[in-house]
Amino acid sequence: MNKALCLVLAVWSVGALSVPSEAQSIMDVLSSKRAGLEDLKSEKSLGEFARRSMVELEFEQALSAWSKLLTIKPKDMYYRLEHAVTLCSLRRYSDGLRELESLKKDCAAAREKYAAIDMARVQAIFGSGNWKSARQESSRLLAEYPGQPGVYRLVRTLNARLKDDSLAKQLNLCLQELNKGNQVARQQIMKVLPRTDKCPSPQEALSLVATTECFPSFKLLLARDKFVGDSGVVKYILRAPNYERVVIFDEESKNFLPLTLDQLLHDHCGQAWFQQSYESVVKIGERKILGFGCDIYKCQFRGESGYHLLALCRDLKVEPGMARALCHFTYAPEANCVPLSLSEYYLGKRRELISIKSLKLVPIQAAAFELGKGYHQVKDMGELMFSEGGAIKESDLDQFLLSPKNARSKHR
Repeated sequence: MNKALCLVLAVWSVGALSVPSEAQSIMDVLSSKRAGLEDLKSEKSLGEFARRSMVELEFEQALSAWSKLLTIKPKDMYYRLEHAVTLCSLRRYSDGLRELESLKKDCAAAREKYAAIDMARVQAIFGSGNWKSARQESSRLLAEYPGQPGVYRLVRTLNARLKDDSLAKQLNLCLQELNKGNQVARQQIMKVLPRTDKCPSPQEALSLVATTECFPSFKLLLARDKFVGDSGVVKYILRAPNYERVVIFDEESKNFLPLTLDQLLHDHCGQAWFQQSYESVVKIGERKILGFGCDIYKCQFRGESGYHLLALCRDLKVEPGMARALCHFTYAPEANCVPLSLSEYYLGKRRELISIKSLKLVPIQAAAFELGKGYHQVKDMGELMFSEGGAIKESDLDQFLLSPKNARSKHR
């Protein structure tokens, strides 16, 4: 089974399984071994059940959940797409392709267009073994969405198996177009600059709690040229002058691990940051988020009906390298301002990608941005989490398995 097939929507919904703390009651139901589809009544809980079943490769369960959701909202484009993808994951390619063709036709009638539907079609054709048609449809997909990063990554992955020279040439041209489109969008957003030089002051830091694609609850202490973050599992320090490097540390094991920011994101979130390709970036208004003024921009996806709404805070100023690193950390478009909100509108759904729960200025504490004494550098994430005092030893694993530390929240 091609695992990528059942995760096609990850191209645009990387954090679909992140659940805010207020949804804990749903999670309690989902985590129970006795819980089944009959226990779930609300649309939200059914959606979570279906997505988790897909990730756990429980496709029959997922199909039942998507079917139940379609009885609630039979015209919902997102549910229809997921239902079709799940059919293909069960190798019911003819049924899945029939539903995808119907969905594509309905979108065209509504004058809407989404790459995710066409990508699902190509993956289904490839999965069915019709490689001749897969080559043709892959070529058409690249021609129709030349600046879509998800399309480029998908066809590149498929062509590793198809080994088609003409597709390889088309991919090279697509990459040039992708880079060109990314630069246009980047230049538009980078023109937005802070309108203050005083906030935060050298004696202040910004304390915030955010929900992002990767982290359901993330605490951040942000000064002008450095930040320390806490994901609830480990902590991070990023500081000038190298904004591409981050130090991960664990306060219990007293270990730290230097990584590039891309390595961290790939390890924690499954992929490095990438610049979304936008057709246009237009300011549509202003609003305050927890007391801080922001400009709101509509960022239209290139060649698609979906878009982002991005809030860039102009009442805060950090070093440009710090702002860009923060954008990468939260998967926001690269900017010179701090992103305080990012919402996605796609397939008729609105999804918050960045949401700020609390935001306030606090006196700066220099010690908060330092590792302190007694820390040991390690070689990988395993040693960071489980070794005591440096390189991992057999006794460390024994201690982890047998001691009360095994009950620590980060190991649950």
